[in-house]
Amino acid sequence: MALSGYVPSTLMKVPSMANPQVAATCPWSEYMDAASGKPYFYHSGTKQCVWDEPEEYRIYKARAAVRLRFNDNATASPTNSEPMDMTPDETPIEEAPATVTAIEATTDGATTATATDAAVEVATKPTTATKSDDEDDIAKYAAMSKADQVAAFKVMLKTLPITPKMKWGDAQRLIADEPAWYALPTNGEKKQAYSEFLTQLTKELDLARRRQQKVAREDFLKLLASCKKISVHTRWHEATTDDFGLTTDDRFKAVADDDERRELFLTFLDDMARSEREYARKKRDEHKATILAYYASPELAISAESRWVVVRDVVFKDEAILGLGVAKRDLEDFFFEYLDTLKKAAAEAKRLARIKARETEDALAAAFRAYLQDEIAHKRITLQMRWRDCLERLEVNETFVALRQANTILARDVFEMTMDKWHATVRDERQWLHTLLERNGFRMQHKTTLRDCLEQLQHTIEPLVGDDPRGTFYRQLLSEATVPESVLDWFSSTHRAEVERAERVAAAKKQKLDDFTDLLTEFFFRSDHLDVPWDDARRLVEGRSRYRAMGSDADAKAAFDAYMTTLRAKMQQVLKTRKLLDAEEGEVRASRSRDRKRRKRSSSTSSSSRSPSASSRKRHKKSSKKKSKKQAKKAKKRSRSRSKRRSS
Repeated sequence: MALSGYVPSTLMKVPSMANPQVAATCPWSEYMDAASGKPYFYHSGTKQCVWDEPEEYRIYKARAAVRLRFNDNATASPTNSEPMDMTPDETPIEEAPATVTAIEATTDGATTATATDAAVEVATKPTTATKSDDEDDIAKYAAMSKADQVAAFKVMLKTLPITPKMKWGDAQRLIADEPAWYALPTNGEKKQAYSEFLTQLTKELDLARRRQQKVAREDFLKLLASCKKISVHTRWHEATTDDFGLTTDDRFKAVADDDERRELFLTFLDDMARSEREYARKKRDEHKATILAYYASPELAISAESRWVVVRDVVFKDEAILGLGVAKRDLEDFFFEYLDTLKKAAAEAKRLARIKARETEDALAAAFRAYLQDEIAHKRITLQMRWRDCLERLEVNETFVALRQANTILARDVFEMTMDKWHATVRDERQWLHTLLERNGFRMQHKTTLRDCLEQLQHTIEPLVGDDPRGTFYRQLLSEATVPESVLDWFSSTHRAEVERAERVAAAKKQKLDDFTDLLTEFFFRSDHLDVPWDDARRLVEGRSRYRAMGSDADAKAAFDAYMTTLRAKMQQVLKTRKLLDAEEGEVRASRSRDRKRRKRSSSTSSSSRSPSASSRKRHKKSSKKKSKKQAKKAKKRSRSRSKRRSS
């Protein structure tokens, strides 16, 4: 597993290569992760870190270990037994442990010796140190820090053939004569450092063993892959026979456990079966793509309504299709899959067409809704109108006609939704207005104007103004120019109703007054009635319904006083008229007397020539009297009609 982007810290670098020359010729280096205790490998060229040991590094390391082992056996150099001089500036962990080197050298087939045997091979014979050298070593290590002393002691342990199960007493005999023995002053510190060294050595040996087992398993799987006789149906007991030639291979023997070999074999078979299935699937997919392309060819002309019984004869006669080696059942399945694809494509086309039609309808509906809003704003559509009332007006609009052609019922739905929304808005505004009127205590009168109404409501509106719909509605009431249409309609209808109510009340009151005046006319109509007091008149009329209809005695008395005032004026007018008539009659009588006297004088003068008879004189006298009476009656009627017109 690669650690992409991971840069190792210098504090974590613990080289464990068997030969320093490997680092010079191989770009890979091995380090130890302090957090997990696992080794990782770093490539100096690509700056890449991986957990698994690269094959290149493993080969280089194995070859270096072989060369080192060959040189050690050939020269038998005693340099390892000489004391190691350590300075504080040197890093004590730069040298690789001999035991791990011996184990890792076996990964390339050089040796299969155990960790203890490898350690014994590089063991050296300790030399005898003088007293002066010991004192120098003690002084040198005393100048180091505690960490450097422990590191120097562990480095000394790495150079000796220490095994993980070696006791402290046995190890003490090997290291007592080493110069680094004096690195730690107390025996307890030495035992502690030795214990830590054994723990680390055990981990390194176990890691080397696991690596060796991993390489052996990989080589075993490569061995199985190289055998051409193994198939997915091969059994383990068959593979271990001499016919397959596996048991004689060193890679087979490298895996010592037979159960592990069996498990690896079964795993290999599973991988082989999976690979074969994957290959068969890929081939089937290739054949399927070829056959589907064949079905899509215009020669077959397959549609969503085609049937397999009609197409199969043509398919079975095609040499190119039969040459693929596809079963007839698969050909039929591929046909129905292609048919499903055609049906899905047709359904998708219909769905896209519906979506496009819906988008067109939505655009037309939005335009028609905007048209309705404009009509409402210009008051060409009122709140009381219904669909049938507006249909004739709407039919001349192009948007309405297009929407109705696209969807016959959507146009009416848009109209109804717009009107419903308008009704809801007006209902809410009227509810808010009634709440405001109740809080303010406003009462409509027939003389009230819109400005008077807004001025009275202003001190109640100001605290209610806000950003919500209700607050916006109240803000519009602060100015007469921004009053909502619903408020104007409410004010107009309410004011008109109040004016009509006031007119009805006034008309009813006038009717009651006229009826009561007619009642007074029945009782008081002569000149001698002018001095009748109200108390006497009330006793006369209080039993009548027209008096009770007046409601209160004060109203009845006021009507009585007004009637008596009118009656006085009428009587005065009648008296005046009578005087005029009397004067006219006196003038008539005077003129008549003058005429008679004139006629007498004339008759006396003409008596000699002609003497009228007494009967003719009597007839003339009677006719003149009748004429005078008729004229007096006509004058009296004219005076009465004039007085009535004046009183009304």
